[in-house]
Amino acid sequence: MLTFTNTYSELQRAVSYHQLGQLDQAENIYRKILEDDPQHVDALHLLGLVTYQSGRVEIAINLMKEAISLSPESSNLLCNLGDIFRALGRFEESIQVYQRAMVVGSKSAEIYNVIGLTFKDSGKTEEAIQAYQKAIRIDPDYVEAYNNLGNSFKADRRFKEALQAFQQALKLNPNIAEIHNNLGTVLKITGKIEEAIGAYKTAIEINPDYPHAYSNLGVAYAELRHFEEALQAFQQAIRINPKHSQTYSDIGVSFAGLGQFDKAINSCKRAIELDGHNYEAYNNLGNIYNELGQPEDALQVFQKALAIKPQVAEIHYNFANALKAADRLEVALEEYKCALDINSNIPGAYNGIGLIFHDFGDFNQSIDAYQSALGLKSDYFEVYNNLGNSLKCLGRIEEAIQAYNCALRICPNYDEAEHNLGLTLLTKGIFSRGWILYEKRWRIGSTRRQVEQYAEQSDFCRSYVKTDFPQPLWDGSRLDNKSILVWMEQGVGDHIMFASLLLKLRYHAQRIFVESEHRLLPIFQRSFPGIDFFPVQSPPHSQLLDESIDFQSPVGSLPRYLLPNEDSFVKCVSYLEACRHKTEVLRRKYLQLSNCKFIIGISWKSKNRSFGKLKSTSLDHWESFLSHFQQDCFFISLQYGDVQDEVDAFIGESGIKIYRDEDIDPLENLDDFAAQVSALDLVISTSNTTVHMAGALGKPVWTLLHYVPDWRWMLSRSDSPWYSSMTLFRPEKLGDWYSVFQQVTVNLEKLLLGKKNGNCAENFEL
Repeated sequence: MLTFTNTYSELQRAVSYHQLGQLDQAENIYRKILEDDPQHVDALHLLGLVTYQSGRVEIAINLMKEAISLSPESSNLLCNLGDIFRALGRFEESIQVYQRAMVVGSKSAEIYNVIGLTFKDSGKTEEAIQAYQKAIRIDPDYVEAYNNLGNSFKADRRFKEALQAFQQALKLNPNIAEIHNNLGTVLKITGKIEEAIGAYKTAIEINPDYPHAYSNLGVAYAELRHFEEALQAFQQAIRINPKHSQTYSDIGVSFAGLGQFDKAINSCKRAIELDGHNYEAYNNLGNIYNELGQPEDALQVFQKALAIKPQVAEIHYNFANALKAADRLEVALEEYKCALDINSNIPGAYNGIGLIFHDFGDFNQSIDAYQSALGLKSDYFEVYNNLGNSLKCLGRIEEAIQAYNCALRICPNYDEAEHNLGLTLLTKGIFSRGWILYEKRWRIGSTRRQVEQYAEQSDFCRSYVKTDFPQPLWDGSRLDNKSILVWMEQGVGDHIMFASLLLKLRYHAQRIFVESEHRLLPIFQRSFPGIDFFPVQSPPHSQLLDESIDFQSPVGSLPRYLLPNEDSFVKCVSYLEACRHKTEVLRRKYLQLSNCKFIIGISWKSKNRSFGKLKSTSLDHWESFLSHFQQDCFFISLQYGDVQDEVDAFIGESGIKIYRDEDIDPLENLDDFAAQVSALDLVISTSNTTVHMAGALGKPVWTLLHYVPDWRWMLSRSDSPWYSSMTLFRPEKLGDWYSVFQQVTVNLEKLLLGKKNGNCAENFEL
């Protein structure tokens, strides 16, 4: 049997083993002491700690409880048992034990502090705050309690109080790196990025091997878009902790900010290799794929992130952005709503919802969503621009202008808002200022690739926007004895419309060179003798690279100098000329097919990706009108694209005849198409390339417009300054095609009545 002296000596030896981490040796001695004295409180207590450290949790708890039963007044024993329960996540049992420790011993600041930690770990932030505050009342110089209090305030988003707690802790002890780091985090959250950087740097000065401070410093630099400095900080964090997944994820964000997307993707993938549950790395990788225009890859990554962490609003928001980019609008709308259900303070989610409702044509709901976004972020200039677009679609033009101006007051160089404002001013007939802002079309998106994508969205368009000619841009200066190269832009409809300005340009310049879509060349060469036309090709025709040509200009920039007001528009019946022979052949053909009826060409939709749906009709909208005039008129389809199945289905269901000339393909041969249009008595069409062709040829053309149409058709007028032979028909309200066809019906009845006593062939003019 051990004597008291020997027992004390053996206990000290066991404690030494315990402190060195030699748990088996320590446990053997503790058990030997307990064999001689089963009620030895210290041996029971320490054996309980050893068995807990060895992973035998329940045995440890029972040993600790047995020790407490022998020494129920020991607050130290109770606190250690409380620590075990807290580490196991058994928070209620932990708190009960701590509270009992306070009852039997002194109500010490340390115990209140550890109770606060337990409440914090269990998600009871308010209770944690109260416990820390009690600790501080007992010991006003308790630095750790102030730090813990600051962390709890931060978790509760009470940032002002968190700052005060951290600042007080640093007054008591300014040499604790962790507190400077925590202070920096709150400063960063509250937008004081420069001050946050200072706090992180102080933490690093105190502890040069503090990886979290380096990581946080990198994140702060990244928020300022100082990506090079961010990468330097992250590299230091990796040097200290080379397997820290989140740092690699943050490195990926910085590489993406520098446009080094391959490195960005590899960094995020490395983060995922190190920690397959790092949902932030998946989220960042998804954002990179989104930025690269790879929405399908982004969707897969976001889905993995949500499988790991389904209740993170930011991931749902980013997932919604990818769905929207993939044109899966219904699902995207639900994801935006899901993000807001988790966190209602995401202005970007409301903006996304607004954009989707705008695409759906529900402009009132779109406006409501934008207003919600602005309620959360009053300087959200992109939303003011989007708000202006929806207001304009409702005909609220002055409010739209105010919205664009709001965007520009916040961000004076916001090209998209300037462009939209310019289009709205042109819609109102404010030409001089409108044309200046129209020049912003080249800067939308800031990249040539996006400019080309913009061009590809237009009817009949090929991707051929060129800006690589050597000549200086024309600035409106006099062209006497000068030469100018004009290159076409956007879609064929725009080509045709702006080509009217070649007539005016011909009076100013000594020589004009025009690079044009190859399908328009035969028409343009016939219509504009004396002008040299060249097809678009890559590289451009060698003659167009001649630096002796004085100026160059995109055709859409000519109005800035040639059309300062409506009086300056070209006044002529037509400026394009179809092939007379082709026209005569087609005219005879159609007269024979129609039995000398009044011949009307119709077109009902646009292929424009951005606005086509809004300004298009279906053949069902035309049924009553076509049926009403079937006895007196012969209808020919001028609709370009693959619509044969649509036409056949309509004819089969309605019994109405629509002739489709299979010898004419307007997408492939515009010269044939021009002759076809010229062979008709009248063209009736929605706003697309067909009406531009008809108007330029001087053919009577009735253009069917949606509620607030494209800028070129302006507002509340039935004529167009671009085409003297055109009549515009406008609806009474949004989505109202019925009233448009009512107007067309009345006007066609009057026209046919006026021609009733004449011969259709005699009334036709080549």
